[in-house]
Amino acid sequence: MTRSRFSPLYVLLFAACVALLVWLNLPRPGLPPQDMGALLRDPWFIYGFAHFSFLLMPAAALLVADGQRRASRAGWLVLPYFALGILPLSLYLALRPASEHAQASLWSSRVLTRRNVWIVCIGLNVIALLALLPLGSWAQLQAAMRQGFGWWFMWLDIPLNHLFVLPLAQAHMRHTQAPRQGLWLAVIALSGPFGLNAYMASRSSKTSTPTPYARPTSQTPR
Repeated sequence: MTRSRFSPLYVLLFAACVALLVWLNLPRPGLPPQDMGALLRDPWFIYGFAHFSFLLMPAAALLVADGQRRASRAGWLVLPYFALGILPLSLYLALRPASEHAQASLWSSRVLTRRNVWIVCIGLNVIALLALLPLGSWAQLQAAMRQGFGWWFMWLDIPLNHLFVLPLAQAHMRHTQAPRQGLWLAVIALSGPFGLNAYMASRSSKTSTPTPYARPTSQTPR
């Protein structure tokens, strides 16, 4: 089974993220005591967590549909993705077969076309943005992050997830022959869950109907 030519890059990024996460949480001289409560009281941090949460559901739906089309056994990584973010997603992309040769299930196609779900996700993200960010300040955020040094990884995790979702979104666009694919990918990369949920809401049940793929065989035509 052939892998994507970008597989080594995903393996490298996975290793780099693990190394950074470990390094950020190692005890070192001068490191202030870790205070989780300071982060939970910081509106900017809470919005960052909410912003990332609204990316998880559509990304997970794309991962499941992509794994079914490629008959990938790494689809179980969708479960730890909800807890660990970029780490299991990078592993999935590293293990992902390069070719599509299975049919997406009816369940995954229905999940991808629940238009109202993705519109609600956009609305909740906007509400969180308008309600939380005005309550915080840059100085407050810096002070909170210094008291929870290991949580700096989260601010790297959010944009990396935006970028790592792009191959899944691109594969879905090609599968459904969606128009303006380059524009959608740019919007998703720049706006994260806003663009991704807008793309998911724009898909209709007609364009997202799974296309059957013939399994490759070793038999030669007679």
